[in-house]
Amino acid sequence: MESPDTFDRRLAQERFLLVGFMAAACRGRVASSDVVEDLVQDTLAIAWTRRDEFDASRPLGPWLRGIAVKVVMGSVRREARRRRIAMDDAREIVRIEGLAERFTAIEDQLDGRQLADGVRGCVQALPATFREVLERHYGGGQSIGEIAGALGISDDLASKRAIRGRALVARCLRSKGLVPGSDERDAADARDEEPS
Repeated sequence: MESPDTFDRRLAQERFLLVGFMAAACRGRVASSDVVEDLVQDTLAIAWTRRDEFDASRPLGPWLRGIAVKVVMGSVRREARRRRIAMDDAREIVRIEGLAERFTAIEDQLDGRQLADGVRGCVQALPATFREVLERHYGGGQSIGEIAGALGISDDLASKRAIRGRALVARCLRSKGLVPGSDERDAADARDEEPS
């Protein structure tokens, strides 16, 4: 094993090539050079903490690039998860816009306050895990990622709770006759509620 000072010098010598490699690996995947620099810093930090695993008789570059590939792939997975959640939100907006047309017909027959009170009542009747996510998202304007961080859960779990919570609210509103729906839809919602 080489001394930490020697390892630092070797890292400094490889840094320029690592930046070039990282920029090429991230081309089309990241928005800015700041992100590339963050990934380079993450790679160097991991290399430093794992320096005892490095065989000093071998070249440092390939070992660093192996770490860099794992760092980039982790970043790509996180970005894909973030985009998937954003796509889920976009799909939900489209679905809600479609529902808006059906709600207009219902509102023509009902007092708007009756529907609003029904929504409030259905949200309050939710189990706390679903209610908290919906209240933070729709009432507090928080993103799914912010909610997940505040609750100490994964983004995927927060997203699932939002989806299941909306399904439960929709079922509740249908059961009260406040929105159109069918027993078939309620059966599908019940399947969504099952633990995954």
